[in-house]
Amino acid sequence: MKLVCSPRYRVDVGPHVFPTAKYDLICEQVLARGLVEPEAIAEPAPATWDELGLVHTGDYLTRLREGRLTFGEIAQLELPWSHEAVEGFRLMAGGTLLAARCALAERAPTPFTTINSAAPRSPAKASGAATRWCSPPSWRPAWPVS
Repeated sequence: MKLVCSPRYRVDVGPHVFPTAKYDLICEQVLARGLVEPEAIAEPAPATWDELGLVHTGDYLTRLREGRLTFGEIAQLELPWSHEAVEGFRLMAGGTLLAARCALAERAPTPFTTINSAAPRSPAKASGAATRWCSPPSWRPAWPVS
């Protein structure tokens, strides 16, 4: 089984209830507990704009990429907009896609990724965890992560 994770998931989103540093901590715990070997770590590539276009409108993605979101759209993201954030969340979406592809190839019941994803609320926007742009199920640890 592959573990999809990346130190590049750490994105500065300022003070936020869900700091992206948690993804490193989850990966460290999975490795420390021997649930996967270090060789099983798969480094994702960012989701392509075409892949993101499967769930979002081209107009929305262009404005997201170019930093032309409205004040209301940025408020719905629940995160400050930056090129770093856009690229970080593209990488996380790519990680979710890679986890799903690995699960299908290995016939695993659940993709194994350190990020959580939610389905987009609308093709013309994203918000909160939905900013990750993908909807395959994701793995969550069965133990408290402190």
